[in-house]
Amino acid sequence: MDMFGEDRLFFLCLISIFIVLFIIIYISITSPPKEEFVQLYWQVFKIENLKNTTRVNCTGECTLSGIYRIGDAEINGANYKVIIIDPYEAGIYYNLCIDTDNDEIFCENGEGPFEFRDTFFIESNAFNIINFYENNVVIAHYPKETENENFTVGFVVKSYYQKTLDFNFDLYVNEELKKDETISIKPNEEIIFNYPVSLPEVGLFKVKISVSPVHTQEEAYIDFWVNKI
Repeated sequence: MDMFGEDRLFFLCLISIFIVLFIIIYISITSPPKEEFVQLYWQVFKIENLKNTTRVNCTGECTLSGIYRIGDAEINGANYKVIIIDPYEAGIYYNLCIDTDNDEIFCENGEGPFEFRDTFFIESNAFNIINFYENNVVIAHYPKETENENFTVGFVVKSYYQKTLDFNFDLYVNEELKKDETISIKPNEEIIFNYPVSLPEVGLFKVKISVSPVHTQEEAYIDFWVNKI
């Protein structure tokens, strides 16, 4: 091979190396690390450490055994007394009443008894019992069934990106966009959001909330089905 051919091969190899390096650098700059993402999940509240008592002012036939399980629930920054009762079979505690008006009278209208997957309201805020054991109840901030045309759901967003980013928030009802906004979130910042939802008609609806960093294709979302009666 002559000198001219060797030089041409050298420059071709050099150019190829520069092209590969450029592609690697470009990908490393434009693509976030795998550990960077945004997390979206329902706001939940736990009821734990229930104690047995016989001294409860309860409306109706609340217990067959005469023993209540009483505790506290902190929901949306407010504290409520809660009892777990056995109204149908002695010693079987799968019904809950929550003293939402704080008058120390349980199981009044709208206060229960509620079972697993039942929906209840505190003012406009809708809640759904997603886990129910005798001494451990988990409540999520969204409904499964409602008579209310308007209600509020609660969810949590946490950013695992290494810098402050703008995120798009979208609320859909049956795939129709009902609310959108852009919010800046700092690295490792966790924010609780309360979103109003409106269902003017009777029927079954799918509600979806999605969040995505601006200018990217990534999307995190949560959704639920709610029956408007």
